[in-house]
Amino acid sequence: MAEDLFVDSGGVRLAVRDHGGEGVPVVLVHGHFGNLGSFDVLGPLLADHVRPVAYDQRGHGWSESGPVSVRAFADDLAAVVSALRLSNPVLYGGSFGTLVCLGYFLEGGEARGFISEDGRVADFQKLASPPPPPARDRRVMSAEEWNTVRQTFAAAGPTGSATAERSRLLLPDGDIEARPSAEHLYGKEKVFTGFSITDAFRAAPERKLLLAAEKAPNSVRRRSDIAALQTATSLDVHWFDTGHWISAEDTVGVADVVAGFVRQF
Repeated sequence: MAEDLFVDSGGVRLAVRDHGGEGVPVVLVHGHFGNLGSFDVLGPLLADHVRPVAYDQRGHGWSESGPVSVRAFADDLAAVVSALRLSNPVLYGGSFGTLVCLGYFLEGGEARGFISEDGRVADFQKLASPPPPPARDRRVMSAEEWNTVRQTFAAAGPTGSATAERSRLLLPDGDIEARPSAEHLYGKEKVFTGFSITDAFRAAPERKLLLAAEKAPNSVRRRSDIAALQTATSLDVHWFDTGHWISAEDTVGVADVVAGFVRQF
């Protein structure tokens, strides 16, 4: 049975879901717009093989907001590992969660292995000028507008629906605020594009695996970027016949691959 709890990270309260299970701990780190609901289907499947733990990053889901920096997000991940006594875990980064994990490694965080679910594999292009900040700090919308957002998430199946529901905050006037805020998303985009992806993968554990989507956008260029990263690091790659949200489209397949990866340890 899953257990929900809160962990303190330097005064910021983080929501955590321990899916139970025994064996090697695996920390599930969600993507840019996500929260721990992103793993509500995958987590229980993994619990048959490992001990999966998911958490809401600061500013997401039911976690409190706080300063945005690579170090802050790395410290949050470290706080979850420490509070639940997850000895030398495997980290699983979904999409943007890959960058959070890579930031953790660059800040000296330790793990026995690393899995990226279709995460960033190429360095960011340096722009002549950064993108402008959002026009509004918060993502507040009417119930009708929210329903459109919810349907977009629900297209990914139960995983998307669980993520959407956990990101919804009902306001007193009947409007809905979606978390994370526009300001928070912009802050993350700024701070997580300042390091070399190749260097970060080199800082990751020796055993690392990329789950790559066959049907992801720009697949030709992405294959080239993945090949270059494989040459530069000891990265293994497992391809899935899915779009970007691999664990939502092929949850059983991902659970099997993760279980096989963990059996190495």
